[in-house]
Amino acid sequence: MRLLVTSLLLFALVACTGEATDPAADDASTAEADPGANADADGDASEAAEPDVPADGADPAEEASTEGAEPTEVATVPAGLEGHVRPGAVLPPEPDLADAVRLEVGAPLQDVVDASPAGSTFLLASGVHRAQSVSLRDGDTLVGEPGAVLDGSVVVEGFVADGDVWVASGRTEDPAPHGVMLEGWDNEANPHDLFVDGARQRHVLSRDDVGPGTYWLDYDNDQLVIGTDPTDALVELAVVQVGVTGRGTRDVTVRGVELRHYAVWAQEGAISATETHDWTLVAVRTVDNHGAGVRLGSGTEVHGCWAEGNGQMGVIGWHQEEGDRPMLVTGCHIEGNGVLGFDWTWEAGATKFIDTHGLVFRNNAVLDNTGPGIWFDTMNTDATIVGNEISGNAINGVFYELSSGALVEDNVITDNGAEGGALAAGIFVANSPGVTVRNNTLSGNTNEVVGVQSYHGDEIDIPRLVEDLQVTGNHITLTDGFVGLSVTTDQTFLYEEGNNRFADNDYVLDGCDPCFIWGDFLELGDWQAVGNDLESTFTTVGD
Repeated sequence: MRLLVTSLLLFALVACTGEATDPAADDASTAEADPGANADADGDASEAAEPDVPADGADPAEEASTEGAEPTEVATVPAGLEGHVRPGAVLPPEPDLADAVRLEVGAPLQDVVDASPAGSTFLLASGVHRAQSVSLRDGDTLVGEPGAVLDGSVVVEGFVADGDVWVASGRTEDPAPHGVMLEGWDNEANPHDLFVDGARQRHVLSRDDVGPGTYWLDYDNDQLVIGTDPTDALVELAVVQVGVTGRGTRDVTVRGVELRHYAVWAQEGAISATETHDWTLVAVRTVDNHGAGVRLGSGTEVHGCWAEGNGQMGVIGWHQEEGDRPMLVTGCHIEGNGVLGFDWTWEAGATKFIDTHGLVFRNNAVLDNTGPGIWFDTMNTDATIVGNEISGNAINGVFYELSSGALVEDNVITDNGAEGGALAAGIFVANSPGVTVRNNTLSGNTNEVVGVQSYHGDEIDIPRLVEDLQVTGNHITLTDGFVGLSVTTDQTFLYEEGNNRFADNDYVLDGCDPCFIWGDFLELGDWQAVGNDLESTFTTVGD
């Protein structure tokens, strides 16, 4: 039986060996260049130096839970920002706008910014600022009036009917594919997304494939071919690569701005804090962008966000630098991202964090994303994942791999993993020591809490063992899935010597068979015989 279990999990886990690459290193470009696109790339996260792991016996997750505390001065969510944050989010006080420089609709925004000294405050006027990009400087503050939208698209007109399709000529976009796609979704790797009356259209593989709800960009002949009648419709094509950026800057604040329809590469954000320090994002809304809605930089704090319908991911963050504050994400609503057919085993879903230290992810809603929900992948340390609602994500609810020292506490985690098979769980801990899972409520996930030791490939040289996994005080309803530990390598000593334990949990056994895994699938008596859940409570539905 153990051989069968190992084989099943090994088959599923090989999907997690892909390397992360930074699109900033690519040569491809879109119709509008990122103002900082020539800066050095982050590089492959798997090549960064391994962070130090505390050796004093202290629980790093406990220490991390005090990081990123709420501001001592707070304001309730003001009118006009309700769709920018998770309901009930607490925001920092509003900035002083007495000396703010207005950015009017139709004005060349970057010219106005460049004409003002660094450290200025800018007020983005209500309305749609189309096909604009803003690069901020040290200490700048950008505040949006209610209804202020940065839109990365242009309006396309002049369509001519040609049989069952409509054609607009004179398009000069160049192909710029980036990402690993599912079969049949190859053209969605190009960032030029199309919207008809606000509805996203699918980029198909050829002109012959065009029908209602789809389009094809004929890059060779400068034509846009669509299958939805454009008569009296608003047709928008994403062409601008980034909305707000500022590589190399420090202490920038962006508040109350919506960004949509940006042709941002996968692995980048419409708000891009790449290679920045200690940015603060407050009540930012990012919807229907090509890659990610938001990319955090070192020390970025996010106090309220709404990331929905983005093509690859909602919120991503790479690389925490020494001396910057830990990253923080709180009060965010992250829903329905990963819609463009990116292969999640490459990168797709709600969130992904790489090489962060002390990141706090608190009081967010992570719902119905195509891929993992909260994903910490490679060289993260001391993460705190507390008080979140995590539901309906296609793969794992919480996925912590090749990292160390996390606290996963007081989350409600339901109905995740419908497309993940043996890999999917409400909480999935892979090759990561020092993870504490406590006081969570889990139900309806493909599996509930699973630790795995697996082979991740020689190209990822990060020796991590699933040790000191402490699963305590949780309320777990088991239906079709299980809880436990599976070692798919020859490191089977981790069963007896890894200090991994399940204890003091409250279980509802509602049809699971088997309910537990510890190398083999086990019945309750055998599960307790190896030392798990000796004082836990078990309620069997139907007894």
